[in-house]
Amino acid sequence: MSLLHSFRLPFPISVNHFYNTHGHYKFISEKGLIYNKQVLTIIKELKITTIDRPIKMEIYVVEPNRLRRDLDNLLKCTLDSLVKASFIKDDHLIHDLRIYKKSEYDPEKKGYIRVEVFQHP
Repeated sequence: MSLLHSFRLPFPISVNHFYNTHGHYKFISEKGLIYNKQVLTIIKELKITTIDRPIKMEIYVVEPNRLRRDLDNLLKCTLDSLVKASFIKDDHLIHDLRIYKKSEYDPEKKGYIRVEVFQHP
């Protein structure tokens, strides 16, 4: 499997803070909009053509501190932001998704994730 892209993104906010609701309506929160903009800026700088074929994605999480977090809560924000930034046409194209929690913590206390994208067989 060949590596297509590898890049670093800011530590994502939890899905619990990415969306707000008002009655029956669900919308992206202010924090979510800020994260979307950060991801868009990074993807634009990389000048990547939108992915429109099946891929394998590996996400390595380096946490900002020792707080307990559910890794699955970080995925929705990350994947939705990558779609919004036109990195990938739709997240249904991710046929193999793996997330790993690194044992070290970010010395800058901000945390980050490393995204690696591979061609899917």
